Amino acid sequence: MTLLDAMTEHLGPFESWPTYILQNLFIDHPSPSNNSRLRMVISFLYGKDVPLEMAYDFYIACCGLTGAAARFVIEQTKEWYNQWHHSNVRRHIAEYYNMRFKKIYWLNGSLLNQQELALPVWNR
Repeated sequence: MTLLDAMTEHLGPFESWPTYILQNLFIDHPSPSNNSRLRMVISFLYGKDVPLEMAYDFYIACCGLTGAAARFVIEQTKEWYNQWHHSNVRRHIAEYYNMRFKKIYWLNGSLLNQQELALPVWNR
């Protein structure tokens, strides 16, 4: 099974993924000073329970990253997954697109409400 097959089995058909996720998967080149798009994609994958290694392998493959850029993605993804996993009571850790409800939700700590809608930027 290819990585793409595994991801579509986990997340659903490629065509149903949010456009901004697809754009950021194929056009982004993250760096320590420019990682906001990487965070959007990784929080989406985390919110959909994509395993850590699959998440960074897929991102790296889609972006065509190698060397230092690929190592940066691996380390940053591990750091975020670890932070999010161990933040049991922290609110508003990151936003992710919930494909089932087609809305942006907050990643909250595991002991908190997991169905909290994120308000649009203009309402914050």
